[in-house]
Formats: sequence, C-alpha cells, structure tokens
Amino acid sequence: MSNELTVPEQKLTPVVYEMLEKVALASYESRKFGIAKPGEATIKLLFCLEAGLHLSTANTGLYIVNGKLAVQSNIIAAKLRQHPNYDYEIKEHTDKICTIEIWRLGRSGEWNIAGVSSFAIEDAKNAGLLSNDAWKKYPRNMLFGRALTNGYRWYAPDVFGMPLYIPEELGVKVDSNGAPVIEGQFTENGPKEMTLVDLQIKYSIEDILTANDGKIPSTEKEILTVDKKLGGESDD
Repeated sequence: MSNELTVPEQKLTPVVYEMLEKVALASYESRKFGIAKPGEATIKLLFCLEAGLHLSTANTGLYIVNGKLAVQSNIIAAKLRQHPNYDYEIKEHTDKICTIEIWRLGRSGEWNIAGVSSFAIEDAKNAGLLSNDAWKKYPRNMLFGRALTNGYRWYAPDVFGMPLYIPEELGVKVDSNGAPVIEGQFTENGPKEMTLVDLQIKYSIEDILTANDGKIPSTEKEILTVDKKLGGESDD
C-alpha cells in the first residue's frame, strides 16, 4: 500500500482567509447550496483548507447538522485512501452487513490492521433505523457509511483530527449517496431576497446611508426601500 495526498496543505494567512470569505459569500448568494449564512460556508471552507480537501468539497459533501460537522462517507473513504499512514479494505459488503479493515503504516514500515469495523442490519434494527427510507432502499450504502465512519473514529481519528459524522447519523433524511435530501431553504429557481451585500454591490456606501437617513439598513423592508430610491423607483 502506498498513498499520497492529492491536495497540498495550505497555511491560513490573511490573504487566504479573505479569499475564503469571498468564496463563502458567493456560495451563500448563489442560493444553490442550502447555506443559511455566509459564516456557515466559511466554517466549511476552513475545514477543507485544514483537512487538505478541495474547496469545492465544502458545497458538495460537507454539512452542518445540529451544530455538528457532517461529511459524506466518500470523503472519509477518500482521505483514508490518500493518507500516507492509513488505508482501508472492504472484507464483506452485502445487504446484511458491511465489514471494513482499517490499515495503518507501522514504525517499521510495514502495513498492519489497526482494527476491524462492522455494521449489520441487526445493528440498524436495534438502533431503530430500519424505518428510514434510505435504509429501506439503500441498505448496502447505509451499512458502508456506518462501518466506515465507526472505523475512522475508532482506529484513524488523526486523519481529520476531530470526530466526524455522516448526515444519516445525525438524524436527517439522506439519498443513496448519503447526502441530505433537503439541506436548506433556498432553491435555484426560488426568489432571491435583497441583502445589504446586494446594495453595496450596486451602490456606494454614501448613497445607501443618504437614502436611509444616515443609518445602515437593518431590515429587509429598509433594504428594499433604499434599492427602490436609488434605482429611481418610488413607493408613491
């Protein structure tokens, strides 16, 4: 076994952080990724930076569920496979059970089994999971996610340096890939509300303050009113 990290580690500098904030804002304003606030996107981007993941992963495989960071199981699998000191091997994978070996490179330079993680339908039944649609339709996928995530947390916790969960573990509905079925309030074709950032893109700060009696607009109504005034529209 021989692995190489595909994404080089990057240091968090003021310039890099400024870039992350801009990417986070763009992700939020696109209304395509179910991001409630720009800060949520920034947190996910910071995780990608620290974990050596592509920044695009923040919008395609990371989620914040009930205050915890959740990832799709394929991200954990990829990091184990790419890590210079870890790997995994699937020993059994059916609709009834999934068994995974977690391998680790020892000090002598030889690969050894760090531990074995299994998750069976009986485990899912005991945990009250079988009533969920994903477990009914995609048992193999769900079993793999549980076995892999447990194995990572038990035998390779330093791969990410923090406990991670898959969305399904945190009680949300997921699809066959383990991604939340609904992850936000926005849709691509849905209405886009006007924000203070939108105003600042369209008009100068001075004009915005003048149109709002010297105050920063703080409500959606104030923002819309300022936009109408500066855009030449009238409420009359």
